[in-house]
Amino acid sequence: MRNWLWVWIICGWIAGVASAQSGPTQQRVISDQKYAVHGVAFSPDGKYLAIGEGLLSETRAVGKLRVHRLEDQKVVAIFDGDGPFATMGFTADGENLAAAALRQVRVYNLPDHRMVTMFSDGDRDFPTMALDGAGGEVMSPSRGGFGPHGMYVWQLKDHKFVTRVDGEFMSIARAGSMIALGGRDGRVSIVDGKTWRIERTLGEERRGREVSVLAVSPDGKRIFAWARFGKAQIWNVADGTTSEIEGEVADLNAAAFSPDGRTLALAGDDLRIYDATNLKLRSTTKAHNHGVLCLAFSPDGKTLATGGNYDATVILWSVP
Repeated sequence: MRNWLWVWIICGWIAGVASAQSGPTQQRVISDQKYAVHGVAFSPDGKYLAIGEGLLSETRAVGKLRVHRLEDQKVVAIFDGDGPFATMGFTADGENLAAAALRQVRVYNLPDHRMVTMFSDGDRDFPTMALDGAGGEVMSPSRGGFGPHGMYVWQLKDHKFVTRVDGEFMSIARAGSMIALGGRDGRVSIVDGKTWRIERTLGEERRGREVSVLAVSPDGKRIFAWARFGKAQIWNVADGTTSEIEGEVADLNAAAFSPDGRTLALAGDDLRIYDATNLKLRSTTKAHNHGVLCLAFSPDGKTLATGGNYDATVILWSVP
């Protein structure tokens, strides 16, 4: 009996070590922020990290966008906003940074340290955005305000409005010319980034289960979608079939595929790392106090940045 007890203890210890080894390891903590971190994004060359923070309450709306040079941990640019900077993205040349901040999508030129343009439409909110690979257009689904809603498309080169894809959308993700939009009705719409038309709609209409978190695999063949009060699942774009990931996902703030498409990271109360090929859970990490609000992979896929809520920190992780 005693021998079996020792076997059980040793096996449990080995399993614990294996689980720890399969999870991310902490590289560095960035604690320059004052408010909750709502967005992080790596530059195309992986040398810079943009961090968006902010506070939104009935009496205050503040935001700050910092760009860190990772080599020497120096802040090379700081921009102020009228609310939290939620999502952001660099253009392909790394010289411009677009960021969603409440009722505006702002575009900054980093070498000149200035805002070059600002996209908006009355009192509508633009809390999230996506940028095409070449930096030609910026897209953002609208919320609030009066009149019809949809995904707004603006041209970065001449700062002009291009079109609006009508619909009530809560989230957006892009890979190549394919754009995925998470609907308020629980469905996912697939938009062609060349014609700006909805080509397909995935899922059944379920009001009250808005798709608030989306991620598209780099090859555009799979879409991760999480609907509030619903399930976390992967859509196969080719045939419209779904697969559920391992484990319950009660609450979620963000998701991202690694650049090679083999890993899926989820941000919620904790940080979860999945094998994107078999949808098995690799590890669960208590990354921040009071939850993880955002995350992003570096271009080489070796580093994962996460942003915390009340602890207002950014942590860089090495991902096996």
